[in-house]
Amino acid sequence: MKVGDLVTMIGEHHRDCDDKLALGVVVDLGNDVEAEGRTRRIGILWNDGDRVDWEPEQWLEVISEGR
Repeated sequence: MKVGDLVTMIGEHHRDCDDKLALGVVVDLGNDVEAEGRTRRIGILWNDGDRVDWEPEQWLEVISEGR
């Protein structure tokens, strides 16, 4: 996963429309804290949001890689 990748949250759909995926763009890879036994969080700008949300990396699926 890298900055610019288009992602979706595994098993989630857009909150206003059950047949569309909520899409987001990776904007920040955050700090690598896996060594401390904590889950790495990735900064995502979602299509239905107005701020960066920090999501656990294992909840995200890359659907299109950025260049």
